[in-house]
Amino acid sequence: MTWWLDEQHHITAILFEPLGKPASRFDEVTAWAKAHHPEELAYLMPKGDIDPTGDRPERWKVLLEEWRASVRH
Repeated sequence: MTWWLDEQHHITAILFEPLGKPASRFDEVTAWAKAHHPEELAYLMPKGDIDPTGDRPERWKVLLEEWRASVRH
C-alpha cells in the first residue's frame, strides 16, 4: 500500500495494489496464434522468445487485436 501525506502528516490519498499477480493470458494468445497464424508467430518469436526488434511490435499489436476480437465473440 502506498500513501501520501500533507504538511501536517495527515494521509491525503491511498493507493491499493492488487493482491497477487494478474493472470497471464500469454499461453492462450500463443496457442491461438499457432492455430491461426503460425508463420506470423514464428516471425514474432524466433527461437521461442519475443523479439522486439524491427516491425515486430506493430505486428504483435495487429495479432493481439485480432485475437482479442476473436475471444469477445
